[in-house]
Amino acid sequence: MKNIIALSFMILILICSCNKVNNDYNISIKNTDLKNKILQFNEDAKHYTRKNTSNTVSVAFWRDNDEIRIGLYSSKKLKDQDYLGKTNLNKIVVYFYSNDESTYKDIIDIEFSAKQIKNTKDLSDVYTCFYVLKNGKLELISNK
Repeated sequence: MKNIIALSFMILILICSCNKVNNDYNISIKNTDLKNKILQFNEDAKHYTRKNTSNTVSVAFWRDNDEIRIGLYSSKKLKDQDYLGKTNLNKIVVYFYSNDESTYKDIIDIEFSAKQIKNTKDLSDVYTCFYVLKNGKLELISNK
């Protein structure tokens, strides 16, 4: 009887782990301000480019001196080697990139490691916005 219970438990663990591997959405966004900025950015990109129908946003995190910078890019995938993973936010596929864990650890959670992706689309004319993170809020960086 113990063997049947142990075998059942092992099968259950195997099934759960297989489901996790098949679902490649591995990021959860902790910062609500970032969620709101991504949703608004995607809407703005549709109006700005008049061709953004892919509902794809890439988010890059990097450090500039003592500030954390965040870049949003419409309909574009960035460098493969900095890829962290992706999530689905209200039917928007959001890709995340960084080479420095300290820039995103308070903003997003990575549930499991993602495979690197292949760049399939690289647009030269892409709608972008850049922010600096201050006290948990994103402040738009002026183009000036």
